[in-house]
Amino acid sequence: MPDDQDSLEIAAMALLQYTPELARIDSCSLVLDVSASLSLFKGPRALYRRIRKTLSTIGIPVRISMAPTATGAWLLAWQTQTKPRRILSMRSLERRLDTLPVTILPVLQPYLHWLDALGCTTLKHLVQLPRTGLVQRTSPQVGQYLDAAYGKIVMPLTWYQAPDAFHAFCDLEFHTTHTHALLAAAQRLLEQLCGWLQARQWSASSMQFLLHYEKGRHARPPACITLCLSAPAWQVKDFTALLTEQLQHERLDAPAIAIELHNVQGQPRCSQSGGLFPDPAHYQRQENQLVDLLRARLGQKSILQPQPIASYLPEHANQWVAADPSARRAGKKAKSKQDRPDSHHPFWLLARPIELTTTNDRPMYKGRALQLIHGPERIESGWWMGGQHEQRDYFVACDSLQCRYWLYRQRGSDDPRWFLHGLYA
Repeated sequence: MPDDQDSLEIAAMALLQYTPELARIDSCSLVLDVSASLSLFKGPRALYRRIRKTLSTIGIPVRISMAPTATGAWLLAWQTQTKPRRILSMRSLERRLDTLPVTILPVLQPYLHWLDALGCTTLKHLVQLPRTGLVQRTSPQVGQYLDAAYGKIVMPLTWYQAPDAFHAFCDLEFHTTHTHALLAAAQRLLEQLCGWLQARQWSASSMQFLLHYEKGRHARPPACITLCLSAPAWQVKDFTALLTEQLQHERLDAPAIAIELHNVQGQPRCSQSGGLFPDPAHYQRQENQLVDLLRARLGQKSILQPQPIASYLPEHANQWVAADPSARRAGKKAKSKQDRPDSHHPFWLLARPIELTTTNDRPMYKGRALQLIHGPERIESGWWMGGQHEQRDYFVACDSLQCRYWLYRQRGSDDPRWFLHGLYA
């Protein structure tokens, strides 16, 4: 039960992450049908605590209640006689409703003097009155509210529809440059975003936060913080950890007065596996979250990822580039055509090939003769690059200690030499 329409809209958006069946029962009250969400959130008590925490995070003063009927929960939220407002059984709800005063029903306000003259002060007294005479003297809505509260009928509700595009704005209570204050305001926006994503069954891969400065003679454009994730997410904790790291490295030119969240890049959420064993995608998401945190903490250029290049020369077939979330997602979907299951290339490629000596026409490494056990694999490439024409025969070799090496012999010269180019684990 928020205080105004703006707060009601904010609360509705944030609460969509718990159930899509959310409705406005009057101008300042929301009801949620959570019957299908109880198992997901580990029971009614745990769900009650999570909803209270969410509303506390977005900074909206509310009164929360829980009951088997929507109208019953609405009446319990309005009453101020007792503090406990969480009832799970229909029998307990009936006993609690019987003690509530008739003044709690808004439709009865014009008829309070008449009811007081009858000695009807509680809902129990109201239910005991003849229904036909009560409806004739008051309004048909009175009977509907009573029957809906006691579970005899189901009150028709219009479910809340989330907007097609997401945009949220939050004014700061005071001008600040502190990370904690900005993060607290950003979490309010993220709670709304996650409700919007949950209602649409979407996930978000990137978004933008705008930090607005004070307007006037010294006005300046807002600072933009772009949040990019390697794997799309839809939970508050997935966004908060990354945003915290980025805010700590953000330098504000002036105190911020408001924060805005927009330009959310959403996409339909992938269906989750219902198998018995853990989904391998879960571990992939954890890896992506770690990479995102390291990128935010150490800098964009500090975390590198391999990028294959169409070249037959091993030293040119790969380069290291800054880790890019979009490139990581694309790399997971499309495998390189150069990957061959029968390839004997080692995992560790030396930065520069080491020239080997030979004894009795056998290559030597660290004083031990190497025996060729696989090969040759002929590579001839670079003739079009001008002076970089390479002709090589690659072999897999081992020494007396059964250590394996990847080496090649030059071709096309009068004095062919051996080079060590890679090591096996």
